[in-house]
Amino acid sequence: MAPPKIFISYSHDSPAHEAKVLALANRLRGDGIDAVLDQYETFPPTGWIQWMKRQVRDAQFVLVVCTETYRRRAGGDEEPGVGLGAIYESQRIQQLLYDAGGVNERFIPVLLGASDRQPHAKMAARLVEDFGLASPVAARLLNESGCYLVGRAQYPEAEPLYRHALALCEKALGPEHPDTARTIRNYAELLKKLGHRAEAERLKARVKGSPPFQNSHPSLPQ
Repeated sequence: MAPPKIFISYSHDSPAHEAKVLALANRLRGDGIDAVLDQYETFPPTGWIQWMKRQVRDAQFVLVVCTETYRRRAGGDEEPGVGLGAIYESQRIQQLLYDAGGVNERFIPVLLGASDRQPHAKMAARLVEDFGLASPVAARLLNESGCYLVGRAQYPEAEPLYRHALALCEKALGPEHPDTARTIRNYAELLKKLGHRAEAERLKARVKGSPPFQNSHPSLPQ
């Protein structure tokens, strides 16, 4: 069986960020995954545009490395002539999602390390919105981003993330799935902190005995 092919789409924020992305790709390759990254290429024979187009189209999964720079370029807010690679790749991703009717089964947002998570929890959630991600992975990202904000007492900012995560869990996994139950418990605890006790109790009544969702981001290369 051929190894799964994964393309990594990212923005060239800084040499340090590029090194983290390369470390991630090397780790995936070490685990037997066919990880494709521009840093492995000197110059594709068909040129970069055709290379990017082919990788986004043919990869089994595309990892989207979330940073504020990537979001800015994906959202059309970058200065003219800057970051053209990330702009092109993000446009191709959005086009493929549009062609699929908004159903996402291939594009996975990724955060690299604690230093990247801290300023980008809300940005990662916005990428979920921008790309129309609707997979369990997207729900988990929203949930973990919400956990991060709750841990810093940013309760109003966490509320729409939990609400969106719950909607995705219920649609993708069903109301009885453990991840859905954990999301409900997290959302209910947040609503209590916001003073919405009646609504919190109604949510908590839907689940019993399911442990709270923990903010357990994987330890990716620093």
